Amino acid sequence: MPNHIDALLRTACTHAEHGRFDTAASTLHTLLTVEPGNAAAMQLLGLVQARQGDLRGAARTLRQACLAAPDHGPLHVHLARVEWELGLPAQAAAAYQRAIALGCATPDMLIDCAIALEKLERHAQALDFCQNALAQAPTHARGWQTQANLLHAMKRLDEALACHDRALELMPDAPGWSGKALTLDALGRLEEALACHDQAAALCPDDPSMLTHRGITLGKMRRLEEAVACHARATELAPCHATAWSNLGAGLCKLERLDAAIAAHDRAVSLAPSSAAIWLQRAAALLVAQRQAEALASCNAAIRLDAHSAEAWRHRALALESQGRYEDALESAEEACALDIGCLEASYTKADLLCLLDRDAEAVAWLAHVYQHHPGNETLRFALGWTQLKNGDYANGWINYQAYRSINPAPCLADERIPLWSGAESLAGKHVLVHAEQGYGDVIQFCRLIPRLASMGCVVHFLVYPALKQLLSCLDGCRVLTQGEPLSACDYRIPLMALPQFLLQSEQDIPGKTPYLRARLEMPYRPYPGLRIGIACSGNPTYSSNPQRSAPLAAFERMQRHGDLFILQNALEPADAAWLQSHPSVRHPTAGFTDFADTADLLGAMDLVISVDTSIAHLAGALGKPLWILLPYASEWRWKSGSCTSSPWYPTARLFRQARQGNWEELFCRLDQELARFSADTLYLQRGAA
Repeated sequence: MPNHIDALLRTACTHAEHGRFDTAASTLHTLLTVEPGNAAAMQLLGLVQARQGDLRGAARTLRQACLAAPDHGPLHVHLARVEWELGLPAQAAAAYQRAIALGCATPDMLIDCAIALEKLERHAQALDFCQNALAQAPTHARGWQTQANLLHAMKRLDEALACHDRALELMPDAPGWSGKALTLDALGRLEEALACHDQAAALCPDDPSMLTHRGITLGKMRRLEEAVACHARATELAPCHATAWSNLGAGLCKLERLDAAIAAHDRAVSLAPSSAAIWLQRAAALLVAQRQAEALASCNAAIRLDAHSAEAWRHRALALESQGRYEDALESAEEACALDIGCLEASYTKADLLCLLDRDAEAVAWLAHVYQHHPGNETLRFALGWTQLKNGDYANGWINYQAYRSINPAPCLADERIPLWSGAESLAGKHVLVHAEQGYGDVIQFCRLIPRLASMGCVVHFLVYPALKQLLSCLDGCRVLTQGEPLSACDYRIPLMALPQFLLQSEQDIPGKTPYLRARLEMPYRPYPGLRIGIACSGNPTYSSNPQRSAPLAAFERMQRHGDLFILQNALEPADAAWLQSHPSVRHPTAGFTDFADTADLLGAMDLVISVDTSIAHLAGALGKPLWILLPYASEWRWKSGSCTSSPWYPTARLFRQARQGNWEELFCRLDQELARFSADTLYLQRGAA
């Protein structure tokens, strides 16, 4: 009988070697009916089943073989490889570790085990196996590449980069270049990352995963059209590659091609409905498209799949916030923060929601707590300062607010070789250069501090943007100039937005004198019968919050029954420009203006200025004009929050807030009623029928 068994086994081997797998399998089944526990036969049958494409059958057979011969290392190796092909990394890792314990610790086997453990995110254990492999075979290119990937996953990026370089010295293939590109991308070295992506593409131009990684880097470089082209090509090459579709959707969203973006995300979730990350990407696009209910549903799907995803909970908070459900949104933001204190975006979202709920003191306490976990994070320090200012804590708020220079470095107008004033040195008899920074509105708001600085006995030179020079030339206590004009030698320089930390320790320190700027002419334009209403519906389009603070020009249409409308901003968004063309009775005398002094002259002729939160509002307030400021529900720190309707910055201003984020319609209804009272009770009584 043993000779018969051996003969059957040899026959099956011959059939398998010649590719006659069905015959080999039949022979082996015959053998196993005679001797069911024959481990060699089960081993060969498992390999034959794998070659036939029956991986599950192969795994079952090899598991039985391992039970029959538990100390046979090669059996565990074969089982591990089949388990890996089945997408069962935990079982594969266990089989590899058993084989290694039985003496099958070749470098390749150690690396295979490390890759399986990497899939399980057991990175430290995987790194040990990888290092053991490289100790045996220091020129093992795949070992260096695997070690690089592990170190990258452990955020040891500099070490990972060194391993990538060693792997590429040994084997400069496309996966090696692509892996190095990913690490350089994570290090923020995007130009170098792109160069490595290009090397990978030259060797393997049609790999979908490499294309989509290249697209991600291009997206970070703001080369959005090229990024989308990479992602689109990846979907052409691999129509079932869900991640490629998801990345295509993200790229299209950044290009504001929202219908196409959401269609791509829909395709992605249809291909990978069990991927929390892909549902989350879809939610982000739906939020941009303001399809809040669908965004919330996508967030919920992501959370069902991965309840520990801080990003999913954060996006859920954003979706609920966009629906005005601030309490519910706060619960989701708190869940995100509890899951990951390192998710700073979640911390900012929680702080914003606390402010929306008029719980500013809690927002300050929360950000201060988070800052303890991330000392030195300037973005977080700025957020803390911003919130402290909104809560009225000027003493600490202005100090922390100074972090904005680190997170948004803009070209300095002044010669940076001039020493910065620390606040400790005496300024008596000194020449001091104050230089403008941030936006036009900020300069107009805080130039009021210049006379107070001059009262400290110094000669002040005020370096401003060209568009503001004529307007600000009326300021007391300083010489106003722009870049390129002759400047006396200065002892110190002070950025304009640094002045408040020295001169505004509380709200009571705000200089009360208004107007502190003035127009050149009292009434330069022909008086019109009726109320003259100056309006501004939007600000600088490059400002990140401009969409939230801007109102559609069409919303002002109902104001025409109260008087003549004059648009005070020099440029309009395309939709607003189109509306203006169809309403010729609305005048736009500031079209093409480039100097704020010209705008101030026009403001001098207005009876009332109605403006969103932009430089026009600051200009009207500085001129002491009757001013109504239209604010989004989540307004900037300077306008406080809640029921506050007046401003310590501009005594002639009234604040009108949205009752709910994004709802301009209700605000303009209130505005219409107030304007009726204003025109009837104030100006017409004062001017008569002028």
